[in-house]
Amino acid sequence: MSKTLYGGAVWDIFRRQDVPRLIEYLQKHHKEFCHINNLPVDSVIHPIHDQTLYLSERHKKQLKEEFDVEPWTFEQHLGEAVFIPAGCPHQVRNRQVQVSLNEFNFLL
Repeated sequence: MSKTLYGGAVWDIFRRQDVPRLIEYLQKHHKEFCHINNLPVDSVIHPIHDQTLYLSERHKKQLKEEFDVEPWTFEQHLGEAVFIPAGCPHQVRNRQVQVSLNEFNFLL
């Protein structure tokens, strides 16, 4: 029997002191974001607490260029815990789980 399991998550954690610039960026660019079903994000009450915006690699690069803000990005693997410092905005993307099981049973 062989077993292959992949999974985990990719985290982006922003510094507490970068919150005002992160909010400014998200307010400025919120119309560029889409919901899961590709519908545009029409309105934002609070760009962080609404939890409707996810920064893609393109947006993270643009955030760095425009506001000199970049997250600490890392992968979390099975069995690992992540502690987020108080006041630090964060986003997480689950990695797709791939399972491969091979089992051979022979009856004689």
